[in-house]
Amino acid sequence: MRAFLRTSYFSICKGCYIMKKKLIGVLLAAVLLISALPVQAQSTEYTDVSPSEWFYEAVNYVSTNSVMTGVADKTFAPRDNLTRGMAVTILSRTYGADTSAFKDAPFTDVDMKRYYGVHVAWAKQNGIIHGMTDTEFDPDEYMSREQICVMLSNFFDFCGLSTRNTEVERFADEDKIGKWAKEAVLRMQRGGIVNGRDDNTFDPKGETTRAEFAQIVYNTNLIKLLRPHQEADAGEKIS
Repeated sequence: MRAFLRTSYFSICKGCYIMKKKLIGVLLAAVLLISALPVQAQSTEYTDVSPSEWFYEAVNYVSTNSVMTGVADKTFAPRDNLTRGMAVTILSRTYGADTSAFKDAPFTDVDMKRYYGVHVAWAKQNGIIHGMTDTEFDPDEYMSREQICVMLSNFFDFCGLSTRNTEVERFADEDKIGKWAKEAVLRMQRGGIVNGRDDNTFDPKGETTRAEFAQIVYNTNLIKLLRPHQEADAGEKIS
């Protein structure tokens, strides 16, 4: 009887041990599986971006994917004008560019220690941007609407992305668009990437806000198109 009890007790304990061991194995597998999943960046709440704003979803999209960050911890500055350095940095991050190898400034007025330095170098090497002169880029100058169209058209070409060719009504101020930008503006208009003002003018020399550029990135869904399998890297603050 004692032998039976001892055997039974051992069998039960052995069964408990095996079950416990299996349970630990399952838990460890679950932990490893969870830790292997990609970590999604969290959306950022900005004090100057309300859910009722037309650009709310776009700002949340670019912030979550670390393509655009605030100018301060809780401020996005959506109505501030976009600078040339900002625009290039946003496209570089959108593409998921590897900028680690860039050390030398491509223009005399580009400081490689600034947030935009390596991104300007990457964009210059890949034919996405050109300087205001052969030696100067003017990174802190506001970017005009026609300049943005040219940069976007070059970016699309570099990425191998085509655009729709929808018939559109020409802008009323088409004659004010620079000859060097006409083709790019028309391409972006036909592709539905840029729109005119309410009076059917394009305002080519006008400026673009940070919110408007965020909306372009959001509407075209460029992040998903260009880096569907990449995790967004934490971007530096654009200031």
